[in-house]
Amino acid sequence: MKIPAEYEAEIRRIIGNIECPRQGECCNPDNEGATRIHYLGGANLVECLECGRDCPFAVPFGHSVFCRCPVRKFLAEHGLDV
Repeated sequence: MKIPAEYEAEIRRIIGNIECPRQGECCNPDNEGATRIHYLGGANLVECLECGRDCPFAVPFGHSVFCRCPVRKFLAEHGLDV
């Protein structure tokens, strides 16, 4: 999935404000390592469907893992989840 040009500047701004040991590889739709997510819009939550619990943005909750990554949240809120 190609990120629309209108969102690229905002995504770059968000990426510039976070420290990610994976360097955003899970957010890049062109990367085979992109992680699938499920956006729970009513609850404003992003559930990570493949995330390892070693991710600094992962929040284990029961049998699920929720994602606090601001890039993933932005993508999901705009229907651009990979």
